[in-house]
Amino acid sequence: MNNLIFESKEKPVFTRRKNHKRSHYSSRGLKILMIFGLLLFSISLFAQNVGDYGAIDNGNWDDATNWGVWDGTSFVNDGTYPGTGGTGTYDVYINNNFTIIIDGEVPGTFQALIIGSGTTGTLQIIGNSEFHFSMLLIESNGVIDWGGNTTNYSLTLPADVVIIIKEGGVLDEEGTCSASRKIVIGSNTYSVCNTNAGNDEISFEELINNGGSVFLNPTSNSPICEGTILNLETNLEPIGSGDPNDYEVSWSGTGPNGYTYSSIVEDPSISGLGDGNYTFDVTVTYFGIITKTESLDVVVIDAPDAEAGNTAELSCLVPSLNLAGSSATAGATFAWTTGTGNIVSGADTATPAVDAPGTYTLTVTGPNGCTATDTVVITQDITAPSVLVTPSATELTCDVTTITISAT
Repeated sequence: MNNLIFESKEKPVFTRRKNHKRSHYSSRGLKILMIFGLLLFSISLFAQNVGDYGAIDNGNWDDATNWGVWDGTSFVNDGTYPGTGGTGTYDVYINNNFTIIIDGEVPGTFQALIIGSGTTGTLQIIGNSEFHFSMLLIESNGVIDWGGNTTNYSLTLPADVVIIIKEGGVLDEEGTCSASRKIVIGSNTYSVCNTNAGNDEISFEELINNGGSVFLNPTSNSPICEGTILNLETNLEPIGSGDPNDYEVSWSGTGPNGYTYSSIVEDPSISGLGDGNYTFDVTVTYFGIITKTESLDVVVIDAPDAEAGNTAELSCLVPSLNLAGSSATAGATFAWTTGTGNIVSGADTATPAVDAPGTYTLTVTGPNGCTATDTVVITQDITAPSVLVTPSATELTCDVTTITISAT
């Protein structure tokens, strides 16, 4: 997951030169920001645990004298520095007004790097550098800068890293496009400006303005007609080529007449909604720590009523009849169809003439474009009656001058 996430009511602080240029990626960012509702962030607070590292002096990252290990009360120097090798589950803190300088790869892995927790802290990059951790948190008084150098230096991070810049956190943007500072996350590159050699790069400024590299942009097929299935889509949209992973999705909703909804399906479909206005909230939780919540308004439009009438029967005496469709919706239009029957005339009226048995379907369309359907079955009885003729005699004679014929 290539997540660069900013928690801010205002833009984080950054410095820039007067001739900073923008490019076509600005419109790209604006397009992704075309979302509805309010985007909210919540972040679990970090607390120091035994075994975490903290800066205790200014200087180079790989100078063990600049680091201490938390023993439950304070950071105590033990002659080591964070990331010396192997895999660790500890966090690393740079604060207490200390500046740590990095110039190269820190080979070992650890959980998180927190800059500026409680007091000011600075990570200064003076050469191409690389870390192996899961989270970078720049607190409101944390700073990452490139030391005023004019050389192209990159900070390389794992593809699944999460970066958070809280309100007031500083991501140094000082530099020209020919001497760009860069953050490389997997296959994505974030730089001072995005014109370097025509590469697919995104500027720090765009990331700040866009609120990060991953957007939660839920959509739906609203407005829908009553009786139609509502389709909700989470739509996690990253800037760049990476896709987010290791996340959980939950939906909740409210609507008319006390309606409530909840689901952990990423893109749910909902049926049976009555007309009215609904609000659905989708929350995505990354790594069990960071959550984004976005609200989505849904409108369900009242559908017309449709009544196809009662079953009727055709016969030799009734070779045709008129169907009895109706709707209480003012201004509704009618359309009849049939598969096995036959509509003689008036298919676009409420009462068409038919002369064949079958199932007839009435579709009523309201002025708002919503539709409703109903069906009626027309039967037919053209069975010939049975007749039994019985004569009183079979032959006329001088003695039998009349014959009576009885029919039943």
